[in-house]
Amino acid sequence: MAGADIRELDRVAVRASIDVVSQVVPADLARPTPCQAWTLRDLLAHMTAQHHGFAAAARGDGTDLAGWAVDDGWEADPVRAYAAAADDLILAFASDDVLDRAFELPEFSTSITFPGVKATGFHLIDYVAHGWDVARSAGLPFALDEAVLAVALELARPFTSTRSVRTLLRLRTWLRSRRGSCGITLLRCCVRSRRARASR
Repeated sequence: MAGADIRELDRVAVRASIDVVSQVVPADLARPTPCQAWTLRDLLAHMTAQHHGFAAAARGDGTDLAGWAVDDGWEADPVRAYAAAADDLILAFASDDVLDRAFELPEFSTSITFPGVKATGFHLIDYVAHGWDVARSAGLPFALDEAVLAVALELARPFTSTRSVRTLLRLRTWLRSRRGSCGITLLRCCVRSRRARASR
C-alpha cells in the first residue's frame, strides 16, 4: 500500500468497517460500546450520519445539517443502511479533484472550510477508531492494514492529550483485545506513546 493516497487509505478503513458491521445481528444493537453511553445502535447511527455528511461535503453541500443525519426508516435495517451510506461516501470521495475541494464541515466549524485532504484525514481517523468500537461491542475481530493504522495515528497526533501507553507497535493487539476505551481514545493514546518514544 506504499504510495497510496489518503482516499485509498480511507476506502480501506471504510471497507473494513463495512465488513465488521455486516456481522452485526439485531440482538447486538442494544449492546454497550466503548463510546460513552452509546449503544451499538447509537454508534451505527452516528457512523451512518457521518458518511452522509462527509459525502455531501465532498459534493459541495456540507452546510445543510439535515445531510448529517440518518435517513427516515433507518432503524428498519441499520446494517444495510450503514453499508449503503458507506458505499455512497466512497463514491463521493472517488472524484479526481476531491482532495483539492473546500469541505464545509459544520460539526467541526461553521466559520471556515477545510481542504479536502484534511477532511479526508478526519474521516479516516474516525473510521479506524469506530470500526474498532463496533468490533469490541459485538465481540468481533477487527484487523486493519498497518499502513492505514500508521497514517491514522500520524494524523491524530495534533489532537492527543492522554497519557502514553506502552508502544505503538502493540496497536494491532489493542484493536483486538483492549476494553473500556473509545477507539478515538486509543488512537490518541498510541500517538502519545509514539511521541514519548521519539523524545528519548
